[in-house]
Amino acid sequence: MDMLQLEIFISAAQTLNFSKTADRFRLTQPAVSYQMKTLEKQLGTELFRRDGREISLTSEGREFLPYAVKLVDTAADAESRVRNVSQGRSGRIRIAVLSSSSDRLTSCLSEFYKRYPLIQTDIDILEGAEEIEALGKPRSYDFFFSVERMIPDTGGYTYRVLAKEQMHIFVHRDLVEKIDLDDWSSMADIPFVSVPPTDVSLARMIDTICRNRGLNNLNIVSYYNRAEAVVMSVNTGVGIAILPAALGRLYQRPNVVTIPIPGEDAVTTSVAAWDNSALSPAAKKFAEMLKELF
Repeated sequence: MDMLQLEIFISAAQTLNFSKTADRFRLTQPAVSYQMKTLEKQLGTELFRRDGREISLTSEGREFLPYAVKLVDTAADAESRVRNVSQGRSGRIRIAVLSSSSDRLTSCLSEFYKRYPLIQTDIDILEGAEEIEALGKPRSYDFFFSVERMIPDTGGYTYRVLAKEQMHIFVHRDLVEKIDLDDWSSMADIPFVSVPPTDVSLARMIDTICRNRGLNNLNIVSYYNRAEAVVMSVNTGVGIAILPAALGRLYQRPNVVTIPIPGEDAVTTSVAAWDNSALSPAAKKFAEMLKELF
């Protein structure tokens, strides 16, 4: 199998449409069909179930898809890294960042690039549950731009505090007058939208904020696994949400108003964390810069 076959397979698996895949790769539909039949022959199994013009993935196709994605991503990563080395780039660091911490990372990267323009930085923007999982595997990234409450208390991480901000209520502009921060019971009948319970850290903080103010049973009508989707939902008037203030700056929407929630229990602390025992020479330079800045 080659990269083109894998890329065509991924596209066809995602669209379930050979015609759209052919257009994407500027091929004919018979050429796409031929590539997929060739791949299936190499693997010794059918990846697609064909029913006239409609296609669907077989169980083998669903099983193969994540491996195909990983192979293509690894090849692209290898190509990028070799190109960077040939251009004189002498190091590489990998960073995982929460969307709510991305503005802090931006300012750090700006300074780092001024000092070390030849060091490559790879960045993955993660949601809360993904960040928690990654933090449980310290060597998966060199640095984590996260929140303090997510850092494991096992003592393996060093971190620097980047900023402290109040959590905000995100509300559609038409509902602003219904929000009374002195009487949270006024929000008992207003629909909420939220991150999923699997985002344990943020979900627990939201629950604590509400319970401490007498709002014990949130009327949550929808959960979204991406913070941006929560903000978009508020923008359309589906419900209100409690989120880090930074998300209001990052995902600005015309109908969304954010209201700061007073109180120490509503403070979220952004941090940069790393495992000192696993730092490469390039990563050590980034850590030293963080210590200087924060």
